[in-house]
Amino acid sequence: MKGLMIKDLRLLFNQKKTWIMYVLLCVMMGFSTQGAFMVGYTVMLCGVLGISTISYDQAENGMPFLFTLPIDRQGYVREKYLLCLMMEAAGAVFGLTVCEIISLIKTGILVSMDDIHSALIVIPVMLCLISFMIPINLKYGAEKARLVMMISYGIVGAVVALVAVLVQDILPSAGHPFFVKLKVFFDETLGATYFWTIPAVLAVIALGIMYLSYRISRKVITEKEF
Repeated sequence: MKGLMIKDLRLLFNQKKTWIMYVLLCVMMGFSTQGAFMVGYTVMLCGVLGISTISYDQAENGMPFLFTLPIDRQGYVREKYLLCLMMEAAGAVFGLTVCEIISLIKTGILVSMDDIHSALIVIPVMLCLISFMIPINLKYGAEKARLVMMISYGIVGAVVALVAVLVQDILPSAGHPFFVKLKVFFDETLGATYFWTIPAVLAVIALGIMYLSYRISRKVITEKEF
């Protein structure tokens, strides 16, 4: 697995032009969008770059050759999930760092705790999306997986936008009693731990989904014929 990790990291680091373009794009987004969205974007972007190594392995019938080396299929799957976790962690750190720097440039102060809280909520959601895409890439290949990815992103984006509008604009302004009681419940029962509780719960759920995805990917790679 160590050899696979070195191969994939070198493959990713050799794409200097791609990285420069993505960094510039993230910086521009940081000046024009909210911090949570930009952090989610960088996390998703790094995760997708990690998944793209599967496409490189599958190109020109490369998988049969890869498994002639001292590499077993289960180790291959473990390495891809570990790579994606590392890439997403790097994306989260980079995104939060860029948000802090841009906030200092624009306003002279650090990013608000509300923005950080939103970013910590977005990261597990992006992790779930990556967990969804890995087994699809392993089973169907890059071309079909790309179509599924576009559809999935569109659905998730629409749902997130709808929830954001409901929670931030419509329901609070209407004073919906359910959400008022829910907020009071969280404030009274969680108190100061409220800031970390929801991201922590979402992180546990995301890791559970990722483990389930890992089990599915192991089955897919075991049954796949090359």
